[in-house]
Amino acid sequence: MVSRRQISMQTLPKPQLRLQPRQPARTFFGLPPLIAYPVLGAGAFSAFRYKVADREKGQVLVRMTQSEEDGQKQVLVDSQGMVWPWQSHRIVDTGPNNYKLTLHVESTDGWELFVMGKFEIGTMGRPGSIQKYISFLEELEKTNTSMHDAVQTLLEDALNSVTAQMTLNEIEENEDHVRTQFVRAIQEKLDKNAMVMFKHEVNDFKYVLNRQMASAISKEFKDE
Repeated sequence: MVSRRQISMQTLPKPQLRLQPRQPARTFFGLPPLIAYPVLGAGAFSAFRYKVADREKGQVLVRMTQSEEDGQKQVLVDSQGMVWPWQSHRIVDTGPNNYKLTLHVESTDGWELFVMGKFEIGTMGRPGSIQKYISFLEELEKTNTSMHDAVQTLLEDALNSVTAQMTLNEIEENEDHVRTQFVRAIQEKLDKNAMVMFKHEVNDFKYVLNRQMASAISKEFKDE
């Protein structure tokens, strides 16, 4: 005699195991995640930290590292390179740039002296001097002064250092000497900011007694 329990067990369908198809492992560019994530992170870091200067425009990449021992900055000058988190950097335009200027000073006897000239000025971009030049650029940025205005002021100071104690007659009688001393004084002024004058063309000196004529001379030279 068959029991109810046996009958019910015989009529119940047997459970069937269904195996799910195995999903392929996720990859990035053919690499598993444990390898791909660090590689992608390193690539993004490099793209963000790698800097390139435009050598055709006279640029250099300056990287600076603060020394923990003496507080001095170690300077590296290159055309391109990696900037590490402990480094600061700046892309510097070394020039040279051309300036067409009308320089204006006054003699001791009240004459307005004008010197018109063309000057090619830049920096050598050497590790030993570039830090001084960067400090000069930072000062210009703080005071919102253009490089053109800064060069104008430097050259007028140079001219004034030669002619400040001279009368008009003394300047006229010694114009060649004044011109030579003026060019020498320019380089001395530029040296303080790690700059150099590559070329110069100084025209004849002009003298006037009133400001109206002075303005006319200045405009005449700019319009040439």
